Amino acid sequence: MKVIANRLKVVILKLIALKQVGLIVGRNMSDNITIAQEDIHSMREKSRKWLTVKIDLKKAYDRATTISEFLHKVIMSTITTSTMQALWNGVPTSKFTPERRVHQGYLLSPYLFILCMEWLGHSIKAAEPSNKWTPIKLTKVGPPLSHLLFADDLVIFLRADIKHGFQKVHELGSYLGISLFHKRITNATLRFVVEKVRAKLCNWDAKQLSMARRFTLAQSVLLSIPNYFMQSMQVPKEVREEIEWLARQFIWCSNTGIRKLAPVDWGFVCQPHLCGGLGLRHLEDQNASFFIEIKV
Repeated sequence: MKVIANRLKVVILKLIALKQVGLIVGRNMSDNITIAQEDIHSMREKSRKWLTVKIDLKKAYDRATTISEFLHKVIMSTITTSTMQALWNGVPTSKFTPERRVHQGYLLSPYLFILCMEWLGHSIKAAEPSNKWTPIKLTKVGPPLSHLLFADDLVIFLRADIKHGFQKVHELGSYLGISLFHKRITNATLRFVVEKVRAKLCNWDAKQLSMARRFTLAQSVLLSIPNYFMQSMQVPKEVREEIEWLARQFIWCSNTGIRKLAPVDWGFVCQPHLCGGLGLRHLEDQNASFFIEIKV
Protein backbone atom coordinates (compact mmCIF):
# COMPACT_ATOMS: atom_id res chain seq x y z
CA MET A 1 0.00 0.00 0.00
CA LYS A 2 2.92 2.33 0.69
CA VAL A 3 4.17 1.71 -2.86
CA ILE A 4 0.80 2.77 -4.31
CA ALA A 5 0.77 5.89 -2.11
CA ASN A 6 4.30 6.87 -3.19
CA ARG A 7 3.41 6.44 -6.86
CA LEU A 8 0.27 8.53 -6.49
CA LYS A 9 2.29 11.21 -4.72
CA VAL A 10 4.42 11.70 -7.85
CA VAL A 11 1.50 12.29 -10.24
CA ILE A 12 -1.12 13.77 -7.90
CA LEU A 13 -0.35 17.38 -8.92
CA LYS A 14 -1.18 16.51 -12.54
CA LEU A 15 -4.46 14.84 -11.59
CA ILE A 16 -5.88 17.40 -9.16
CA ALA A 17 -7.10 20.86 -10.22
CA LEU A 18 -5.74 24.00 -8.57
CA LYS A 19 -9.08 24.60 -6.82
CA GLN A 20 -8.30 21.71 -4.46
CA VAL A 21 -5.48 22.43 -1.99
CA GLY A 22 -6.01 19.95 0.83
CA LEU A 23 -3.37 17.29 1.56
CA ILE A 24 -1.31 18.24 -1.52
CA VAL A 25 2.32 19.27 -1.11
CA GLY A 26 3.09 22.68 -2.60
CA ARG A 27 -0.41 24.12 -2.28
CA ASN A 28 -1.39 26.61 0.41
CA MET A 29 -4.75 26.45 2.17
CA SER A 30 -4.60 30.20 2.86
CA ASP A 31 -5.13 30.79 -0.88
CA ASN A 32 -8.59 29.23 -0.65
CA ILE A 33 -9.36 31.23 2.49
CA THR A 34 -8.44 34.50 0.75
CA ILE A 35 -10.54 33.68 -2.33
CA ALA A 36 -13.55 32.73 -0.20
CA GLN A 37 -13.29 35.94 1.83
CA GLU A 38 -13.00 38.02 -1.33
CA ASP A 39 -16.13 36.37 -2.69
CA ILE A 40 -18.11 37.17 0.48
CA HIS A 41 -16.81 40.75 0.43
CA SER A 42 -17.83 41.23 -3.22
CA MET A 43 -21.29 39.78 -2.58
CA ARG A 44 -21.97 42.35 0.13
CA GLU A 45 -20.33 45.40 -1.41
CA LYS A 46 -21.64 45.06 -4.98
CA SER A 47 -25.01 43.43 -4.22
CA ARG A 48 -24.37 40.71 -6.76
CA LYS A 49 -26.89 37.92 -7.20
CA TRP A 50 -24.53 35.16 -6.17
CA LEU A 51 -25.07 32.06 -4.13
CA THR A 52 -22.38 30.66 -1.82
CA VAL A 53 -22.84 27.36 -0.01
CA LYS A 54 -20.43 26.03 2.62
CA ILE A 55 -20.53 22.25 3.08
CA ASP A 56 -18.86 20.11 5.75
CA LEU A 57 -18.99 16.43 4.80
CA LYS A 58 -19.66 13.96 7.60
CA LYS A 59 -17.82 10.63 7.84
CA ALA A 60 -16.19 11.46 4.54
CA TYR A 61 -13.83 8.49 4.38
CA ASP A 62 -16.72 6.06 4.87
CA ARG A 63 -18.71 7.57 2.00
CA ALA A 64 -16.07 7.65 -0.75
CA THR A 65 -17.48 5.34 -3.45
CA THR A 66 -16.17 6.69 -6.76
CA ILE A 67 -12.94 4.67 -6.88
CA SER A 68 -12.62 2.58 -10.06
CA GLU A 69 -13.03 -1.20 -9.83
CA PHE A 70 -9.47 -1.80 -11.04
CA LEU A 71 -7.90 0.46 -8.41
CA HIS A 72 -10.19 -1.06 -5.78
CA LYS A 73 -8.92 -4.57 -6.61
CA VAL A 74 -5.27 -3.45 -6.53
CA ILE A 75 -5.69 -1.83 -3.11
CA MET A 76 -7.61 -4.74 -1.60
CA SER A 77 -5.04 -7.22 -2.91
CA THR A 78 -2.33 -5.45 -0.90
CA ILE A 79 -4.46 -5.94 2.22
CA THR A 80 -5.73 -9.48 1.79
CA THR A 81 -2.44 -11.00 0.58
CA SER A 82 -0.39 -9.83 3.58
CA THR A 83 -0.14 -11.50 6.98
CA MET A 84 0.43 -10.04 10.43
CA GLN A 85 1.37 -11.08 13.94
CA ALA A 86 0.73 -9.37 17.26
CA LEU A 87 2.61 -9.60 20.54
CA TRP A 88 0.32 -10.82 23.35
CA ASN A 89 2.03 -10.61 26.74
CA GLY A 90 5.36 -10.76 24.92
CA VAL A 91 4.47 -13.89 22.95
CA PRO A 92 3.81 -13.68 19.16
CA THR A 93 0.34 -14.82 18.14
CA SER A 94 -0.36 -16.97 15.12
CA LYS A 95 -0.37 -15.22 11.75
CA PHE A 96 -3.62 -13.71 10.53
CA THR A 97 -4.82 -11.93 7.40
CA PRO A 98 -6.24 -8.38 7.75
CA GLU A 99 -9.78 -7.95 6.46
CA ARG A 100 -10.57 -4.30 7.19
CA ARG A 101 -10.77 -1.88 4.29
CA VAL A 102 -8.70 1.28 3.90
CA HIS A 103 -9.67 3.73 6.65
CA GLN A 104 -8.60 7.12 7.90
CA GLY A 105 -4.97 7.03 9.00
CA TYR A 106 -3.59 4.95 6.13
CA LEU A 107 -1.00 6.61 3.89
CA LEU A 108 -3.26 6.00 0.92
CA SER A 109 -6.46 7.41 2.46
CA PRO A 110 -5.85 11.13 1.76
CA TYR A 111 -5.02 10.50 -1.90
CA LEU A 112 -8.10 8.36 -2.45
CA PHE A 113 -10.32 10.97 -0.87
CA ILE A 114 -9.01 13.93 -2.88
CA LEU A 115 -9.45 11.85 -6.04
CA CYS A 116 -13.10 11.37 -5.09
CA MET A 117 -13.47 15.11 -4.44
CA GLU A 118 -11.88 15.80 -7.81
CA TRP A 119 -14.68 13.75 -9.35
CA LEU A 120 -17.13 16.16 -7.71
CA GLY A 121 -15.23 19.08 -9.25
CA HIS A 122 -15.48 17.49 -12.70
CA SER A 123 -19.22 16.95 -12.20
CA ILE A 124 -19.68 20.65 -11.41
CA LYS A 125 -17.58 21.60 -14.43
CA ALA A 126 -19.62 19.31 -16.69
CA ALA A 127 -22.84 21.07 -15.63
CA GLU A 128 -21.62 24.49 -16.77
CA PRO A 129 -22.10 24.18 -20.58
CA SER A 130 -25.79 23.29 -20.14
CA ASN A 131 -26.33 26.24 -17.75
CA LYS A 132 -27.29 23.90 -14.95
CA TRP A 133 -24.44 25.52 -13.03
CA THR A 134 -23.40 29.11 -13.67
CA PRO A 135 -20.07 30.01 -12.01
CA ILE A 136 -19.27 33.49 -10.76
CA LYS A 137 -16.47 35.93 -11.62
CA LEU A 138 -14.81 38.16 -9.06
CA THR A 139 -13.51 40.44 -11.85
CA LYS A 140 -14.43 40.98 -15.49
CA VAL A 141 -11.22 39.39 -16.76
CA GLY A 142 -10.84 36.82 -13.98
CA PRO A 143 -11.41 33.08 -14.36
CA PRO A 144 -14.82 31.60 -13.48
CA LEU A 145 -15.12 30.35 -9.91
CA SER A 146 -17.44 27.45 -9.16
CA HIS A 147 -15.95 25.69 -6.12
CA LEU A 148 -13.07 25.48 -3.64
CA LEU A 149 -12.09 22.15 -2.10
CA PHE A 150 -10.05 21.27 0.98
CA ALA A 151 -10.49 17.61 1.97
CA ASP A 152 -14.04 17.34 3.37
CA ASP A 153 -14.57 21.13 3.60
CA LEU A 154 -15.88 22.70 0.42
CA VAL A 155 -17.43 25.96 -0.72
CA ILE A 156 -19.45 26.18 -3.92
CA PHE A 157 -20.29 29.34 -5.87
CA LEU A 158 -22.96 30.00 -8.50
CA ARG A 159 -25.38 32.64 -9.61
CA ALA A 160 -28.50 32.83 -7.45
CA ASP A 161 -31.67 31.91 -9.29
CA ILE A 162 -35.17 31.34 -7.96
CA LYS A 163 -35.01 27.73 -9.12
CA HIS A 164 -32.33 26.93 -6.54
CA GLY A 165 -34.65 27.93 -3.68
CA PHE A 166 -32.05 28.26 -0.89
CA GLN A 167 -32.82 30.23 2.26
CA LYS A 168 -30.89 33.48 2.52
CA VAL A 169 -28.52 33.90 5.49
CA HIS A 170 -26.31 36.80 6.55
CA GLU A 171 -23.41 34.83 8.02
CA LEU A 172 -21.69 31.69 6.70
CA GLY A 173 -19.64 31.06 9.83
CA SER A 174 -16.06 29.92 9.25
CA TYR A 175 -14.14 28.16 6.50
CA LEU A 176 -11.00 26.19 7.41
CA GLY A 177 -11.10 27.78 10.86
CA ILE A 178 -11.25 31.36 9.53
CA SER A 179 -14.46 33.40 9.63
CA LEU A 180 -15.86 34.49 6.27
CA PHE A 181 -16.11 38.18 7.11
CA HIS A 182 -18.74 40.32 5.40
CA LYS A 183 -17.49 43.68 6.63
CA ARG A 184 -14.22 45.41 7.46
CA ILE A 185 -12.08 43.57 10.00
CA THR A 186 -12.01 45.52 13.26
CA ASN A 187 -10.61 45.08 16.75
CA ALA A 188 -13.89 43.53 17.91
CA THR A 189 -13.86 41.05 15.02
CA LEU A 190 -10.69 39.32 16.24
CA ARG A 191 -11.29 39.83 19.93
CA PHE A 192 -11.56 36.06 20.35
CA VAL A 193 -7.87 35.70 19.41
CA VAL A 194 -6.86 37.93 22.34
CA GLU A 195 -9.14 35.90 24.61
CA LYS A 196 -7.34 32.72 23.52
CA VAL A 197 -4.06 34.26 24.68
CA ARG A 198 -5.61 35.32 28.00
CA ALA A 199 -7.01 31.81 28.49
CA LYS A 200 -3.51 30.38 28.18
CA LEU A 201 -2.16 32.83 30.73
CA CYS A 202 -4.86 31.88 33.24
CA ASN A 203 -3.35 28.39 33.44
CA TRP A 204 0.23 29.55 33.97
CA ASP A 205 1.90 31.03 37.04
CA ALA A 206 4.75 33.20 35.82
CA LYS A 207 6.37 33.36 39.27
CA GLN A 208 6.84 29.59 39.32
CA LEU A 209 8.69 29.57 35.98
CA SER A 210 12.24 30.55 35.17
CA MET A 211 13.04 33.36 32.77
CA ALA A 212 14.01 30.87 30.05
CA ARG A 213 10.73 28.95 30.38
CA ARG A 214 8.64 32.12 30.32
CA PHE A 215 10.42 33.26 27.19
CA THR A 216 9.94 29.87 25.50
CA LEU A 217 6.21 29.82 26.29
CA ALA A 218 5.78 33.39 25.06
CA GLN A 219 7.59 32.63 21.82
CA SER A 220 6.17 29.19 20.99
CA VAL A 221 2.61 29.62 22.34
CA LEU A 222 1.43 33.17 23.04
CA LEU A 223 2.92 34.87 19.98
CA SER A 224 2.11 31.87 17.77
CA ILE A 225 -1.65 31.86 18.41
CA PRO A 226 -2.42 34.64 15.87
CA ASN A 227 -0.12 33.17 13.18
CA TYR A 228 -2.82 31.13 11.47
CA PHE A 229 -5.15 34.14 11.21
CA MET A 230 -2.36 36.42 9.98
CA GLN A 231 -1.76 34.16 6.96
CA SER A 232 -4.96 35.31 5.29
CA MET A 233 -5.81 38.73 6.76
CA GLN A 234 -4.34 41.94 8.10
CA VAL A 235 -4.79 41.74 11.87
CA PRO A 236 -5.74 45.14 13.38
CA LYS A 237 -2.99 47.06 15.15
CA GLU A 238 -4.86 47.08 18.47
CA VAL A 239 -5.08 43.29 18.50
CA ARG A 240 -1.39 42.85 17.71
CA GLU A 241 -0.31 45.33 20.36
CA GLU A 242 -2.51 43.80 23.06
CA ILE A 243 -1.16 40.30 22.39
CA GLU A 244 2.41 41.61 22.50
CA TRP A 245 1.62 43.46 25.74
CA LEU A 246 0.31 40.24 27.33
CA ALA A 247 3.41 38.34 26.21
CA ARG A 248 5.67 41.13 27.49
CA GLN A 249 4.00 41.16 30.91
CA PHE A 250 4.29 37.37 31.13
CA ILE A 251 8.00 37.41 30.28
CA TRP A 252 8.66 39.98 33.00
CA CYS A 253 6.74 37.85 35.52
CA SER A 254 3.41 39.66 35.63
CA ASN A 255 0.44 37.79 34.19
CA THR A 256 -2.00 38.98 36.86
CA GLY A 257 -3.20 41.95 34.79
CA ILE A 258 -1.10 44.40 36.83
CA ARG A 259 1.12 46.57 34.65
CA LYS A 260 4.79 46.02 35.44
CA LEU A 261 7.70 48.13 34.28
CA ALA A 262 9.87 46.20 31.81
CA PRO A 263 13.62 46.38 32.52
CA VAL A 264 14.43 46.14 28.78
CA ASP A 265 12.77 47.87 25.84
CA TRP A 266 10.49 45.53 23.84
CA GLY A 267 12.06 46.64 20.58
CA PHE A 268 15.45 45.49 21.85
CA VAL A 269 13.99 42.15 23.01
CA CYS A 270 12.72 41.54 19.47
CA GLN A 271 16.16 42.08 17.97
CA PRO A 272 18.00 39.02 16.53
CA HIS A 273 20.39 37.10 18.77
CA LEU A 274 23.37 38.46 16.83
CA CYS A 275 22.31 41.98 17.81
CA GLY A 276 21.95 41.11 21.49
CA GLY A 277 18.19 40.54 21.52
CA LEU A 278 16.14 37.45 22.34
CA GLY A 279 14.98 36.79 18.79
CA LEU A 280 11.26 37.44 19.26
CA ARG A 281 9.35 38.75 16.26
CA HIS A 282 7.10 41.77 16.10
CA LEU A 283 3.61 40.62 15.16
CA GLU A 284 3.40 43.46 12.64
CA ASP A 285 6.47 42.14 10.80
CA GLN A 286 5.18 38.59 11.14
CA ASN A 287 1.84 39.57 9.61
CA ALA A 288 3.52 41.32 6.69
CA SER A 289 5.84 38.37 6.03
CA PHE A 290 2.90 36.01 5.52
CA PHE A 291 1.83 38.03 2.49
CA ILE A 292 5.21 37.60 0.82
CA GLU A 293 4.60 34.44 -1.18
CA ILE A 294 7.60 32.82 -2.85
CA LYS A 295 6.83 30.13 -5.41
CA VAL A 296 9.66 27.66 -6.03
